[in-house]
Amino acid sequence: MRKTLYFGILLLFAAAPAAAAQDWLEGILSGIEENNRELSALRSRIEADKCGYKAEIALEDPEFGFDYLWGNPDQGNRKDFSITQTLDLALLFGSKGKLAKTRAELSDLEYKVERQRILLEANKLCLEIIYRNALDRELGRNLSQADSLKLLMEKLYNEGSIGRKDCGEAALSATLARSEYNRNRIERDNLLAALAGMNGGEPVQLNATEFAESEMLPADFAGWYSEAEDASPVLAYVAQQVNVSGQALKTGKIANAPKLTAGYMSELVTGSEFRGLTLGVTIPLWSVKNNVRQAKASYDASVKYQEDAAARYYTAMLQAYSRAQGLLDVLTDLESSMDEAEATLRAVERRCALGESPVMELLVERSLYTTLMKNTLEARLDYHQALADLNAFKL
Repeated sequence: MRKTLYFGILLLFAAAPAAAAQDWLEGILSGIEENNRELSALRSRIEADKCGYKAEIALEDPEFGFDYLWGNPDQGNRKDFSITQTLDLALLFGSKGKLAKTRAELSDLEYKVERQRILLEANKLCLEIIYRNALDRELGRNLSQADSLKLLMEKLYNEGSIGRKDCGEAALSATLARSEYNRNRIERDNLLAALAGMNGGEPVQLNATEFAESEMLPADFAGWYSEAEDASPVLAYVAQQVNVSGQALKTGKIANAPKLTAGYMSELVTGSEFRGLTLGVTIPLWSVKNNVRQAKASYDASVKYQEDAAARYYTAMLQAYSRAQGLLDVLTDLESSMDEAEATLRAVERRCALGESPVMELLVERSLYTTLMKNTLEARLDYHQALADLNAFKL
């Protein structure tokens, strides 16, 4: 009877093959980019902003005037007609057009920055769901083994082959396994709900249990950073802010010049007519007194902000790279320990099958193996999320 027990336990803890890696990311992220409500609203707002920029480079509307003046009976009445157009030098010289173009480009870069942020968040959610899927597979296996062991121990207890203690330990192990399994499923469902929210409310199917290995930690940080610096929408955005401020300064200086008004005017009086051109000058004494000073201060601030953003970006990427290196070392150690732990577990199973080790020793060894397995999966998640941070500029 004891050999029946141990051979049954040996079969319960047989290892299952690992799932193959799946190519899941590209389709999910493209769907989120299309369906995400925040990005959709941002696209609409940017289009509205661009329409506003175009409206700012239009000429002022022409002014049409008509005067009807009553005179003495011997003089007759007077009629005046006029049409005038204000000429904006900043617009005529193309400065306002260039400013509108740089602001439109800044809006496009704003969208790219927000797009990267949202897709990075979605990417990391997907990685955590994969971690939960892998954990679900392992915890499901543990639960199945624990339940089967519980039933086997209850049968042997009823037959009088084992004591109540062994039966109780098996029941407690099954209860703990079920609790851990259910809690992991709750967390996975919450993550899937969050991902569906980012996908415009549309559910996302993600059943992968292995992380894709297409992204690897770059061997050379300097070479990798050069690529990241050139492709980063964040750095491009702050650089474009400098361009916008610089163009606004140029436009402000030109706008400081007097505005011209030109047009046609006619005066009709009984017995005489007068027709000709009308010219006027608007001298900016009050309205633009501090505009150039403000634009210069804004430009100086944007240059300093760009320098600070570049320094902070470099520091953040260096820290992320160092963190990923450290996590890779931890993961390598854990994966090598997994081989040793599995070998130890198999040895205990064999001893149990021969009746040389108690059931409790097998349960303890299996618990240690499960803890190491969970730590290894967590390390894989942390490492791949660190890689996601490093490669966000590729999204």
